[in-house]
Amino acid sequence: MIPQLQRVQTVPQYRARVPASGPPVPGRSRRGPGLLLLCLFFFLPACAWMTQAQQAQFEDHFARGDYALAASRAAKQEGKGAGGSSQLLWKLQQGAALQAAGDMEESIELFDTTEAFFSHFDQDNRLMRWSEQLAALFSNDSALAYRGTLYDAIMVNSYKALGFMTLGEMGNARVELNRARDRQRRAVIRYSDRIREEREALREEAPAGTDMDSTLSRAEQRLESEYRRLEPWSVYPAFVNPLATWLEGLYLLTVGEARGDSSSAVQALERAVGMVPENPQLKRDLQWAIDLADGRRRREDLPATVWVLFENGLGPVKEEQRIEIPVVFSVSDRPAIFTGLAYPVLRYRNGIPGGLRVGESGQTAELLSNMDAVISTEFRERLPAVIARAVAASVARATLQYQLQRQWGDLAGFVGLLYQIYATQADTRIWSALPKRFDMTAVEKPDDNRLRLSWAGQNPEVVLPEGQFHLVWVRAPSAGADPGIRVITLE
Repeated sequence: MIPQLQRVQTVPQYRARVPASGPPVPGRSRRGPGLLLLCLFFFLPACAWMTQAQQAQFEDHFARGDYALAASRAAKQEGKGAGGSSQLLWKLQQGAALQAAGDMEESIELFDTTEAFFSHFDQDNRLMRWSEQLAALFSNDSALAYRGTLYDAIMVNSYKALGFMTLGEMGNARVELNRARDRQRRAVIRYSDRIREEREALREEAPAGTDMDSTLSRAEQRLESEYRRLEPWSVYPAFVNPLATWLEGLYLLTVGEARGDSSSAVQALERAVGMVPENPQLKRDLQWAIDLADGRRRREDLPATVWVLFENGLGPVKEEQRIEIPVVFSVSDRPAIFTGLAYPVLRYRNGIPGGLRVGESGQTAELLSNMDAVISTEFRERLPAVIARAVAASVARATLQYQLQRQWGDLAGFVGLLYQIYATQADTRIWSALPKRFDMTAVEKPDDNRLRLSWAGQNPEVVLPEGQFHLVWVRAPSAGADPGIRVITLE
């Protein structure tokens, strides 16, 4: 029989692991736990709020096209917070802003440092993850180190490849494209296993006397609409980004000189077409790769071509939502209680109205990679583990508040209640400098070497250097922002 639910507080409640110290020792100060929780109450939630405010400031500068100021903001935040837990995030933000400002060398150096973070997080053991999750029970996910996502890592490789291509360092660009391909290949099994391990570890850490499986089940029932909201975004395979796949194919088609590069270009572009079948330019690129691989054409016989890659708008950010959930206890005669739960949701931002048009004919750039979908797909994969951590933390903090009140009186219980209310926050950290989508098209190189671009009232003209193949890379975070435009010669 399901225990009868009863409300024990009129405000959301959150719980932490019950201390194993037993009843209070005679003569022990009743202020000890209260003072400790009061310190935690002010310190840990404040860190999360400060991070949210700092991220909002960065996003405002970046959206307006103030890339240098956005990079400066990000640099000031690096290493701040509880133990520098957001250090990786601010390096990602700063690297993207520097790249948009045109500083390829420094942005590549910054992105290089993020590789050490990703490698460390890939190689750490279950004990380390368990200890971090245990710490989060007494605060929230914002206290955990920002580990980044797989799409973060793939975008780092993609941006580094584009940066190296801009500098003419094609060999280094190929290394990054290989890394992106390898990450995507290894991702599905590796990350799925990790998400499952995290969920199992949280069951082991559940406070004594609670039925975590039943509590989680009820929380997921309350969040069923959130899961359904994310389902339409699952248009790509999990942990795969069409941008990285297309960049690899384009590189091998236009630059690759090793034996078998044409065949490898066919494989990459076939995967890209499979994910984005509506883009006609992808199909033409694939046909060219097939012709080269079969020996029907030579690269020098292909028409002089300009590909245009358009970073359209800004990708989603995370916001906090709160609900109440029933905590089920394994003791049959103890009724369930309600406690609060904070979890992140994605808020999607606007793209450029009408998109990009290229050349005198106004050819429209078509979708290459929907970053809203890439981010949402991985977010949905990770959401069960996020919810499980939030439920475990809420249950643990509420249980701690109950024990404080029972053992040390109403004042300690009140301090515990304040702590559980204000420590219950969702982790809303996200690499917010990524675009809403990547659009792509290609046109024959104009005879006068001048390529006209047009979007949302802006009409820049790009002067093309000598060469057969070029990639024009355009960054437009908003309609009124100064665009970042780079011209890459593919040779």
